Parts: sequence; C-alpha cells; structure tokens
Amino acid sequence: MKNRQILLVLLCLVLAGCSPSGDKQVGNGNAEPEAVASDSRMYNMEKYARINPGQSYGEVETIMGNPGEAMVDNDRLKQYQWTNEDGSMVSVTFYDDAMTGKGQAHLGPLLKGEKAVTAAMFDKIGEGMEMQEVVDILGPGTERMLVVVDGREEVMMGWDNDDGGGISVTLLDGKVIKKTDSMLK
Repeated sequence: MKNRQILLVLLCLVLAGCSPSGDKQVGNGNAEPEAVASDSRMYNMEKYARINPGQSYGEVETIMGNPGEAMVDNDRLKQYQWTNEDGSMVSVTFYDDAMTGKGQAHLGPLLKGEKAVTAAMFDKIGEGMEMQEVVDILGPGTERMLVVVDGREEVMMGWDNDDGGGISVTLLDGKVIKKTDSMLK
C-alpha cells in the first residue's frame, strides 16, 4: 500500500500543473490502444502506448529513443521524464528496474463540437462501472496515467474539451472508483 501511495504521489507531482489536453485514445477497454493520430513530436502517444508494466528502463529508453531526465534516482525507485519542446511530456516510474507507473501530459487531441463532454454526461458515470460503459457514454477517452502495484492496475482516463472543460475517471482493475469534472457546460 505504501509503495502504491509513493508511486501515485510521484506521478501526480510530475503531472501537477499540467492542463488537460487529452492523451492515449482508448475506446474499448482492451489492452491494445486504438489508432493514434500521427504526431511528429519526438515523444508522442504512439511511444507512450508502447510502454508496458514490467519493462526495464533500457526497454523504455529504446522505445523513447533517448535517455530520460532522472526526476527521482534512489536505489530501488527511479523516475524519468521525456519532455518535448512544446512542454508535452512522458514520465515513467520504475521499481527495481521494472516499470510500475507512467503518465503523460499535453500529448493528445481535444474534443470539439458534438464530441465535447458535458455535465449531463458526467452525471451518468457511476462508481463500479466498467470502462466500456464509460466509453458508451463519453466516447473514446485518453490515458493520462497508469500505475501497477501488487498486481493491481489503476488507470486515470481523460476526456478534455477544447474550451478547457473535461472529465477524469479513475479505474482500479477496470472499474470506476473516482470521477472528477472541470468547467463543464
């Protein structure tokens, strides 16, 4: 439990201050992400989506194409960040050289027009729902953060509108445990 709290705090600190902007497109709850639009930035959602729990720092460095900047560098717990010129970034946490958490900011698309999420949609999301039920209400979401502790996977998904409004949903083992909204109409 303590390790989980440490990992969540580390990822939240790195992502603190990052405004919503969308992320990895997830529409069906399967392990494989749906198609991600081509992105010419060095660190993008295509690379983020290829990072999986259990991978070593060396494997992640190969995916990213460059060494990350060390944000935390303890004996067993390490965290690295890869930042683009526009401020978008990927952060990955390792425990005993195995990936246990990842997060990203500013890498994905924003929702516009009929695809924008609303307060009425937010109200339909309930604790215990599965990801596909959420997708049926909100449409495909984007992964902001994933943490694995003691074999349990916690994922934060986001739906961000181009006007700054949005919805975040946190799932533990595939079920909604928390939802938050910001500036919804």
